[in-house]
Amino acid sequence: ARGPRGEALGARRVGPPQRPPHPPAQKPCTVGAPPGTKALCCREPMGTYVRQARDMEGDDARPTETMLSPSQRHLEWPNKWVYHKAGIACLNSLNLGYDVGSIGGGALLVQDDLGLSDEEVQIFIGAASIMSVFGALLAPALCDKLGRRKTFVTSCCVFISGIALVICSENLGVAILGRVFTGLGIGLGLAIDPLYISEISPPWHRGHLVSLSEISINTGIVAGFLMSLCFYTLPMGINWRIIIGLGIVAPSVLLYFAMFTMPESPRWLIANGRTPEARAILKKAYPPDVNVEKVVSDIEDVIHAEQSGREDGWKPIYKPTPSVKLMLLAGVGLGVMQQISGSEAFIYYSPTILDDAGFTSRGVNFAFMCLIGGVKLGAIGVGAYHVDTTGRRPLLMISTGLMFVFLVSIAFVFPHHNLVGLTIFLICAFMAAFSFGVGPITWLGVSEVFPLHLRAKAMSLCTLGNRVTAAIVANTVLTLSNAMGITGFFLFYSILALFSMWYLFRYFPETRGRTLEEMTAYFERAAIMLQGRTVPPYKSLYSDPVLSMEEPTTTTSALHSGIIETEPAVVEEKSGNVDVVDAKARQGGW
Repeated sequence: ARGPRGEALGARRVGPPQRPPHPPAQKPCTVGAPPGTKALCCREPMGTYVRQARDMEGDDARPTETMLSPSQRHLEWPNKWVYHKAGIACLNSLNLGYDVGSIGGGALLVQDDLGLSDEEVQIFIGAASIMSVFGALLAPALCDKLGRRKTFVTSCCVFISGIALVICSENLGVAILGRVFTGLGIGLGLAIDPLYISEISPPWHRGHLVSLSEISINTGIVAGFLMSLCFYTLPMGINWRIIIGLGIVAPSVLLYFAMFTMPESPRWLIANGRTPEARAILKKAYPPDVNVEKVVSDIEDVIHAEQSGREDGWKPIYKPTPSVKLMLLAGVGLGVMQQISGSEAFIYYSPTILDDAGFTSRGVNFAFMCLIGGVKLGAIGVGAYHVDTTGRRPLLMISTGLMFVFLVSIAFVFPHHNLVGLTIFLICAFMAAFSFGVGPITWLGVSEVFPLHLRAKAMSLCTLGNRVTAAIVANTVLTLSNAMGITGFFLFYSILALFSMWYLFRYFPETRGRTLEEMTAYFERAAIMLQGRTVPPYKSLYSDPVLSMEEPTTTTSALHSGIIETEPAVVEEKSGNVDVVDAKARQGGW
């Protein structure tokens, strides 16, 4: 199919043949219609067009309701129902964020109250990160067996138990045991949040909806910092227990909603033979002019085609096909690269870092922590706004590049205590660079690259890599800074940020606007094209022009998959046509 300027669109005929909406002699209107398609009424105002819907009682197609053209689809806001359910799921990320922020401030107060050494504080902080690794290993079994909703319930119960043990502790041993349970809850829930949101979201809104998870993490961090600022003046032994104990609020609210009002993921329902329930949920999540039956059909096709893979358990992960290798390099690599620059550990140890920078007053220290958290939260909002328009890869490249620059700058400015203002500015800039790119895109990108039969296990593996890296970083921050000096410490992490920029450039493809099923086909085509080829290290694995020529937008992907119904376009069978290339890939005829 060709657009108005002759560009290849690759649209395919969807559904049964329909009678022409215009007489053959009448020139169809194309104002406001997607490129390569024809509007059904040339008199519709504002470029809208009428959807063709097949009468369920016959074969005649008849025009029904008016809707926005697909070129405007991504400009619509999701309905309130989707926002409400995504917001409930994001309470799980709020738990993690509040834990990071409250422990960042509360650890100093715990150290003063219990008389801990720096090494013991490092163990107290890092215990949760270590145990979140084991929680991530348990997550896929719970996701596949119990479903997403009951996994939320389990993670909340474990998380609340851990917080209760910490605030009731009178010695380091019980406090560490509480952090162990807290870490298990974090590991169980961290992968479920973006997974659940991505499965109830329309593909053209998935980007900023999944980014709400990262916004929630940063909101929790700011809330933890604020509570540290508000309660640090209370008597010793009470202050840190209140600060950390308030972390029970968010998981308690999530526990209530998960038990009584939260719907199950429609993809999990279809995979477990509960299609009518899934259809009812999808009708609430998608606009009324979207063909929900086509959405259900696509999901069912993927499940049936990959049923044999489901029976293999972890074998597709341990012995991956070439396409699954590319998925793992993209997804697991992205999860690791989020933590490799040390941003989460810097939040944990920000009071100590600010102490070293010359801010010895507890009140001033906590106030600047709130400032850093506020900047971080504002930047995540900017990233979430642009992620569906700018794309994932450009934001990742800008984000990691700026992180490298700011870490190098901090390395040389930090030792000079007469430049504390510039130091604070550079730390805020580093956190902002992380939060508008790598922060919101990580769990979004991870949720977009894996097919249904691998998603729970692969998301768990990504969470495992993310938490292992976070645990290593969190348990070595003070050791490395003491051994390497503050300048060497920040230079070391700047090198890691530069490495993450190269890795993501090479191994992570653009996922914007692709349905989850389209990404599976995309990796299969890439694997076929890479067989027997060596890609130079300075080039991306996905730089081949044949792959880039089928780069869909947030709207055309829905058109090509048939989710949004328009009049079928005629496909030109010409050499080099996108649809011909796609057909060859499906048939293995490269």
